[in-house]
Amino acid sequence: MVSYKPLRKTVKNPWLSDIIRISSPTEAKEACTKLSYVWDTTDSRDTKRLLIKGASDAIRRSVMQLKRTKNPVSIKERGEFREIIILYQSWLRGHRLV
Repeated sequence: MVSYKPLRKTVKNPWLSDIIRISSPTEAKEACTKLSYVWDTTDSRDTKRLLIKGASDAIRRSVMQLKRTKNPVSIKERGEFREIIILYQSWLRGHRLV
């Protein structure tokens, strides 16, 4: 039997968790604009790396919701999670560390 590490119970970065949302596509869209604003206003490479990690974690969590078998999501929620994944992926495509 494979044991999985549970998700973190405490928030590691509270200001980033206030920005990134996966509850609805409109909130994800707002989050992408906030992420872009923070990206443009900061010069810190560490902050930019943290933004990239937060967006990729949001994608990973959305994919996990789609693959959930114990309490599967509805068809409407599936479409919303797919849209959220597309939004964060498009944000990641436009924001690379150079």
